[in-house]
Amino acid sequence: MSPRFGLVLLATTLTLTCPGAGQAQLYKWVDETGVVNYADKPPPGKKAQPVGETSGTVTVVSGMSRDELDRQRERDTQQRLQQLESEVRDLRAREGAREPPPPEPGYNEVYVPAYGYGGPANRRPGSRPRGYYEPPPEPNPPLRFERPPERPARAARSVQR
Repeated sequence: MSPRFGLVLLATTLTLTCPGAGQAQLYKWVDETGVVNYADKPPPGKKAQPVGETSGTVTVVSGMSRDELDRQRERDTQQRLQQLESEVRDLRAREGAREPPPPEPGYNEVYVPAYGYGGPANRRPGSRPRGYYEPPPEPNPPLRFERPPERPARAARSVQR
């Protein structure tokens, strides 16, 4: 058994066997300096109030009405729209202020290699230049196969045993 599992098992056992320990009475009091204190035992000579499930108070802060909320959303939307339009104007102004890129160079020259180019003067008679493609010769016409003559029908033989 691992140590961690043992600790978890021990904590679970203690929690189940001592249910009152987690439900002790809690007291609340204010000291001379105005600080609110909480403890499981009231201090001697102080006026402490027991804190229970029902002793707390709930404060509800009212929110905006539906009309106010709709107006606030509309204002936020308009403000966001104006901000985005302003950003678009700034980007377009920056793009317009940027100088245009230099034009692409136009290449009109033709590359001719200085070596390895065997022109017609350097070719042997009957040779082909490198990379020359010669289509394959036309295939022979397809062979015709004639059907063999039909055989005469065989007579049915009787099986003898």
